[in-house]
Amino acid sequence: MNVKLRIRKHGATLFANTYDITDPESFGHACADAWYRFRMARHERAANVGELMDMQKMNILDDMEGAEISIVKP
Repeated sequence: MNVKLRIRKHGATLFANTYDITDPESFGHACADAWYRFRMARHERAANVGELMDMQKMNILDDMEGAEISIVKP
């Protein structure tokens, strides 16, 4: 079944993508992909190498604290 996995915080969408989820394994892959893409988007916002290196020390959970994760049929 196709579902939209969405991560929102304070009304702003941090991540949204559609996945085909059919079992626990495909759900796990969707969550892992969302985590990876969220982290890569954060790295792409770095203005320079120094800022990117500082981001390596930061925990992605700090950015996601208080976020809402939802799954809906598109």
